[in-house]
Parts: sequence; structure tokens; C-alpha cells
Amino acid sequence: MQPVTHRHVVRSGIGLLVSVFILMTVACSGSATTSGGSSGGSSGGSTGGSTGGSTAAVSTNTPTVPPTAKPKPTSMPTFDLAECQKLLTLSEVNQIAQPVNEATTIIPTNGDRGGACNYNYGPTSIDVYIYFQPYQAGVSLASIVQQGTQNVIPQAQITTSESVSGVGDQAYFLAGTDASISGQTRDLYVVYGSLVFSVNNQPLRGASQLKLTSDEAIKNAFIQLAQSVVNGL
Repeated sequence: MQPVTHRHVVRSGIGLLVSVFILMTVACSGSATTSGGSSGGSSGGSTGGSTGGSTAAVSTNTPTVPPTAKPKPTSMPTFDLAECQKLLTLSEVNQIAQPVNEATTIIPTNGDRGGACNYNYGPTSIDVYIYFQPYQAGVSLASIVQQGTQNVIPQAQITTSESVSGVGDQAYFLAGTDASISGQTRDLYVVYGSLVFSVNNQPLRGASQLKLTSDEAIKNAFIQLAQSVVNGL
């Protein structure tokens, strides 16, 4: 609003009255606005602050319940087709182990001390087999591996022999050859609970060769197969 000058004073009396009336109207309007803003701000701020401060926050988070650990096996399963399929499927064997001749049949067997799931591409032609036996706590897994190797390839030249982590309670991988009988063995031994099982591919016993050629590649494939078995036990 501009200050009053001589040019405003010389206006007619009616013009002056009109100007004064407009100024008074604007002033009253501004006063009302200020009053309303102050009242609304004070009331809203005080009420909102007081109410918000005294109201407790309500949590909507549901407490996390830790998953129950699956018990480890304490006895030898009875091996039938359903049990073997639960542990390892034909699809898993063919995709992970990559046998030259794909497995088409699962043949379960049971013995006095253990059992096996054989993944065959023919009636007696094995790609991969999983053999189970009881495990006595405290027995060295290395000694079990050594005994198994002597039973299969007595004069084996070992190409890989090492402990493996990440599957079961403990695990050991072994690969070897025996030139005298053109034999090979690839074995992953796994202790889990009261069982020890081995994942095997042994061409000297009629098993198919695998498309995987290096010991490292076969070891990694067998670890995957063994993990599936552990999950199914």
C-alpha cells in the first residue's frame, strides 16, 4: 500500500471517504485472517502435538519364529522306489551327473547292513548309485573311504583324495584309476546322522562314463547329488 501524498489529499471528499472505507475493509479482513490463522495454528499445533505425543505407537510386526531343525536319521531306511525317488530323481542324476547314457530306471536294493538306490540305463547298467550303511560315531571317515577303495580297486592309483565341506556332517571325495583292469572310481562319502552313504560312478562295474571329465567337475556334481539325498533323509 502506497503512502498518502498531496495528490491523494486533493481528491474530492467522496473519493476520500471511499478510500478510507476500502482501507478499513482491507484492514478488518486482514485482521480476521490473522486471527483465524493464529487460532487455527495454535489450536491445530497444540491439539495435534499433545494428542500425537501421548498416543503410543502400535507395532504391526509379527515376531519371527525360527524354523525347527529337521532331525537327522537314526536308523537305516528301507529302500523302495518311493524312498529312492524322494532322495534323488532320475532327472537330477541326468542333469547334474550328465551320464553319457541317461538313466531311465531306479532299482532299489536292501541288504543285511544297508541298501542302495541304483540309477540305471539298462537292467544291469548303472550310471550312478547311492550306497548306504550304518555309521558308528567316532570311526574315521578316511578309514571307511580307504576300505571302500581297496574293495573296489585294490591297486588303484589315486588321482584326488580330499575332505569336502558343505554337505552332511562330514564328507570325503576320492577318485582313482587302475590301469591293470582299466577301472575307474569316483566316490563321494558323506556322514549324516547315523548313516554313511557314498555317491558312486564306477565304470569298471558297468557304469556309464560321465560327460564330466575332470575330478573337480565330478566332485562338484556329486556334492549336489549328495545334498539332495541329505535333504530327503
